[in-house]
Amino acid sequence: MTGADRSVRASEKNRIAESTKAKTKKMVRPSTKSFAESGGRTEMTMPLQLHALRSPAFAEVYNEMNRKHRRALGTMMAQLFELFGKQVPGERSEIATGLAMLSRGLSLAPAAGDSHRAGRILLTFLKALIEAAPAADKAKKPRGGKASG
Repeated sequence: MTGADRSVRASEKNRIAESTKAKTKKMVRPSTKSFAESGGRTEMTMPLQLHALRSPAFAEVYNEMNRKHRRALGTMMAQLFELFGKQVPGERSEIATGLAMLSRGLSLAPAAGDSHRAGRILLTFLKALIEAAPAADKAKKPRGGKASG
């Protein structure tokens, strides 16, 4: 393969990666819809994950988007725990991932005529998690390890 061929191939890979990135962002951009109304986006997760397994260029963009989403959701979770005066009981992104997986699983379950069922189940788990979390340490130690008093 000549240098020109490698350059054309690299250029084509970059074009495909950029095109995939743009399409992915359009397809999975954040929505202002309620959980019950966002079922279509949630149902797209599995086909997108399968496509990521087949396409390395797509996987790179899709996986990075998922990492950003989990970090953002983890940050939001930490703020929620803080509002309730609780410590996050583990790694924020793992808790966010667990709730996202629960959400995805619930999107596949039959609604049995109740479009808000999945949202209520998620809230029940979230409330239980917050309630079971240890209280936040209110007595912060100043730098140097000496407690004020």
